[in-house]
Amino acid sequence: MPLKRLRIALATAALALSLGGTAYAAPLTPAAAPDPIDVQAPDCLTGCSKTLQPGQRLVVAANYAFHGVTVQGSATGFGARFVVKRSTDGRTFAKVAESSYTTSFGPITFSLPGYYRAAAINDSAWLVTTATLSIR
Repeated sequence: MPLKRLRIALATAALALSLGGTAYAAPLTPAAAPDPIDVQAPDCLTGCSKTLQPGQRLVVAANYAFHGVTVQGSATGFGARFVVKRSTDGRTFAKVAESSYTTSFGPITFSLPGYYRAAAINDSAWLVTTATLSIR
């Protein structure tokens, strides 16, 4: 009988120790929100124009570029902010260029192969602008 109690006590202790190692977990941190340029469906392929209300963006995508691309953009009025991103797999994009608020962007040539996306962003609080953007 004492041997059976000893086995139960040892089994209980082993179980408690094994659970104790997994009871503490590192606090979870929320994942960073994806950039809207990465998840927004492109407005067009290779080039187009769009009137942008405050807070809106024009996103242009290109098919896989084997030898790089040239990006050019313009905006009316007080302008827009331009961003160019590149991806090797078509899912994870990294920023390769960004302008301040301007009415003319480029032409800028990027020589690395990959998928490219360009965006014209109207950061204005109340002004409307028409943006034109192309990837060739």
